[in-house]
Amino acid sequence: MNKELQTILTQIKTLAKEENLRPQEITKGMLLKNGIISEWMLRKFGGVSAIMKAHFPVDDKDLLEIKKLNDTKKYISKLERELSEKRLTEEMILTSISEGISKITLPKVKVQKTKKSKKRNMTMELMISDVHYGKKSETFNLAICRKRMVELAEVFIREVESSKKEHNVEHIIIALLGDIIESYTMHGVESALSSEFSNSVQVKEAIESLFFDIILPISSLGIPITIPAVSGNHDRVESNRTMQNPGENNLTWIIYNSLNLLIKQSKLDQVKMIIPKDSFVVLNIYGNNALYEHTDNVKASTEVAFENHIQKRSTQIGKVIDFLRGGHWHKYLCYGRGRIIINESVPGQDSYARVLGYDSHAGQTINYYIETKERPTCFYKSFPVYLK
Repeated sequence: MNKELQTILTQIKTLAKEENLRPQEITKGMLLKNGIISEWMLRKFGGVSAIMKAHFPVDDKDLLEIKKLNDTKKYISKLERELSEKRLTEEMILTSISEGISKITLPKVKVQKTKKSKKRNMTMELMISDVHYGKKSETFNLAICRKRMVELAEVFIREVESSKKEHNVEHIIIALLGDIIESYTMHGVESALSSEFSNSVQVKEAIESLFFDIILPISSLGIPITIPAVSGNHDRVESNRTMQNPGENNLTWIIYNSLNLLIKQSKLDQVKMIIPKDSFVVLNIYGNNALYEHTDNVKASTEVAFENHIQKRSTQIGKVIDFLRGGHWHKYLCYGRGRIIINESVPGQDSYARVLGYDSHAGQTINYYIETKERPTCFYKSFPVYLK
């Protein structure tokens, strides 16, 4: 065999092995790249195509596999472009929001001074989930939603003031548990019909309401606040939910980070947000671990199903989980003396709930925890708030 031809064939095989490709997929550009093969050498033997046909024949099966591989590569390339564009868009939106927030003057909050107390320490928790900003039904719209959120904050503040008579309320948790917006696009026409306005407006209204109706008034109490903020199945654009960093790849990433910017701009130093890229957060409350998650990945709303989920998460994080706090099911559930508490929804009963046979009420939940050595856990009581 001609020495030059042998060199070409050897180079094709070497490149194929290095690049994890079939010899037939090696291109002219790849062969010429390292300088071992010249274009003149290839021309002497009829070019790359002729060499491939003579020495690396392709049957129909090989052609089909190569086509499938090329199609897969194109699809992956398309997905990478779309993902890159999506992340760039999210970064641009957050940058734009950040610049806008830095230029506005937010109202000053009169923060109450907290006094040292010999009373037993208490943490109070406001569960907020399934708000569905942007949802439209016969009994629900944005005006009703805002009214209920204002009412919720007022009830919570009254409960804090009332609890102070017997306990030292030293910490507040505002748990944002997903399904913050309705999503105009999640289920195509079905979602559009149940939405009052587009996703961009839903995001804007969610940011405005959660900050001015909930966070700002509650922060005036002067009590340290922790806000675990997780995503729900409605907080997305696409029809299929993502398993890749759902906290980051949903619209709540923009909502929650915008809230964090508003908190910093307002100098609410006692307020701390926890925004995971994952789908859950675990907080320690007086030695007990509480899991905060939307729970749309739990198969049923039974105690057994929730307990199975708790065990999976416990194994995953290497910690014993004492409490689960979730949303998604649009009904108040309390299992095991406060071990598992599932929140209601702000819209309450609607066409979706009726079709599925749910008896749903407009409501959210307040939970109370005390520092104790006498009780099995720090859970004290739970109060479902019914909203008008």
